[in-house]
Amino acid sequence: MVAMYAALIILPMAAFMPETHQYKKLRRMHKRDPEAAAEVEEAASIFSTPPVFKAPHYPIKILCEKDIVLHAIVALLLFGSMFCSITELPLYLAAPPYNLSAAMIGLCYIPAGLASMIVSPLGGLLSDKAAAAHPGKPLVRLVYNNVISGVLMPASLLLYGWVMQAKLHLAVVLVSQFAIGVALASYLPAIFGYLTALKQSAAAAAAAGVHSGMFIMSGVLILVASAAASAMGMGPFFTLLAGLNLLTTGAAALQIFRHREASREMIRSASRAQLAAAAAAGTDEAGESTSRSSGEDVESGAGGAKA
Repeated sequence: MVAMYAALIILPMAAFMPETHQYKKLRRMHKRDPEAAAEVEEAASIFSTPPVFKAPHYPIKILCEKDIVLHAIVALLLFGSMFCSITELPLYLAAPPYNLSAAMIGLCYIPAGLASMIVSPLGGLLSDKAAAAHPGKPLVRLVYNNVISGVLMPASLLLYGWVMQAKLHLAVVLVSQFAIGVALASYLPAIFGYLTALKQSAAAAAAAGVHSGMFIMSGVLILVASAAASAMGMGPFFTLLAGLNLLTTGAAALQIFRHREASREMIRSASRAQLAAAAAAGTDEAGESTSRSSGEDVESGAGGAKA
């Protein structure tokens, strides 16, 4: 079944999307009209990178790089925690004291989806703002998003787990679901933007690795949650998830802040160099002005002597 779906996706991409075979199209154009092919933007880059089949594990290899692995783990845990919350939700809402019907339980998923729709563009804007302030350090684009998710996701999971454990009012459950959606939607635009900036020639493979990893992590955590929540209770289980999220986002924050400090030092060094250059240029201009005034004095003195 998986192979069948993969074939249904790959064949249209290979046949109908020119981006997947731009090298071949450019080669054909070069044979017909070399001058027109030379005028194509990025023609040299396309010719220098002929299509090569990548092994299926190539995206996973990218995710294992030291500048990516920690932040990929953050994304996987955030997404997996969200999936755990929404899969456990109907089991508890169908039981007393909620006793909700299937239709009403379906409506209870709206807060998380609404949060994602609202917050995802804002998360992208925050990431772009950080990237603009530190253009030489792609990792710094995660700084705001990582902090938001690192604070909000553990707090939301704690609230959700213990509210469900204590069977409190449904409104509190929906608020916690909304907060979980906000925490996840704050981070995902940033991680994909970071991968695009860091791995420009392999951004699609890196994004595919994160996507596959998120769903694999979700499957694993759902299997664990079904047994752990029954054995431990919702409160302790989601407390454990909150701790894992706090640990990974905290470790990621340390790496991000180191890169931000390095970027700030680079900016300060560049500013000092510009000031020094401006001061040197000012000194040279002052020296030239003094030389010109001295020359004029000499000429005026010589003129007076002749007179």
